[in-house]
Amino acid sequence: MTRADPQPVARQLPTAFGFELRNQTRNRLAWTLLGLFIPAWYLFMLLVVSHKPLHFKLFSAGTFLRADGRELSLITAGMNSLTLIVGFAVFVAVRRALQLDRRLVFAGYRRSLLVAAKSLATIVVAIVVAVYAAVVLLV
Repeated sequence: MTRADPQPVARQLPTAFGFELRNQTRNRLAWTLLGLFIPAWYLFMLLVVSHKPLHFKLFSAGTFLRADGRELSLITAGMNSLTLIVGFAVFVAVRRALQLDRRLVFAGYRRSLLVAAKSLATIVVAIVVAVYAAVVLLV
C-alpha cells in the first residue's frame, strides 16, 4: 500500500485552512450563541450594574483612578463572552474534525500544517467574534 504523492507545502496550508474555516462556519450552535448570547449578556449587564464610579489605586503611577462601573462591567462582559464563545467553537471544531484530520494525514498532509491551519482558523473566528462584540457594545 503506497501513499499518494503529497502536495507541496505551499498548497497544503491554504487547503487545510479552508477546511478548518469551513468547519468553524458550520457550527450553528456557536453562531446562534454569538447572535443571541452577546446582546442578552450586555443587556443583563446594563440592567444590573449602575454608573457608580469605582476608585482604585494605580501603583505604577501612585495615583488614584476613577472609572465608571457600568463601562468597566461592559468591557469585562465582552471579554468573558468572547472567551466563552471562541472556546466553545474551538472545542466543537476540534471534536468534529478528527476524522477529516486523519484522512488528511493519510493523504500526505503534515500534522504541523494541520495544527497551523486550525490555529489560523481559530484566530479568524476570534477576530470575527471580537469585532461583533465591539459593534454590539457600541450600538
